[in-house]
Amino acid sequence: MNSRKNSNQIMKWLQEQRAGYSSLIKVLERQKASVLKDDEGKLLQTINEKERILGNLYEIDRKMQFAIESLGQKDHTDLIKVSQPLRDEIEILLSQALTLETFCETHIEKKKSSLRDQMKNTKHGRSVLKGYGATLLQQSRFSKNA
Repeated sequence: MNSRKNSNQIMKWLQEQRAGYSSLIKVLERQKASVLKDDEGKLLQTINEKERILGNLYEIDRKMQFAIESLGQKDHTDLIKVSQPLRDEIEILLSQALTLETFCETHIEKKKSSLRDQMKNTKHGRSVLKGYGATLLQQSRFSKNA
């Protein structure tokens, strides 16, 4: 490929990347809703969809890196100037995606910590009950065991 074709292809890939990050944000918004509703089924679906989109974005990035390396210095400099607005949009989308992902991660971590505390309290409660003795718990006021 010549440099001109590479530059045009890189611009197309940047547009695909922008569209991919827009799609990712929509999926992350659904992920956030699933996390807030504690809907594990939908959460798993959105995570799978998110992984698919991220895989596509990775492939686009890999192709772009290879094409960028094949550009001459002047073409590379020109491409940087021409693609700056598009790259700025992508950066904003990426920042939004990271914000949503961080929110979900933090919320899930809090939920995990809460569940861990509940499990500890339940375990502690069972230990306290054992202190009363099994015989008292098994005896009934109405039975002849008393």
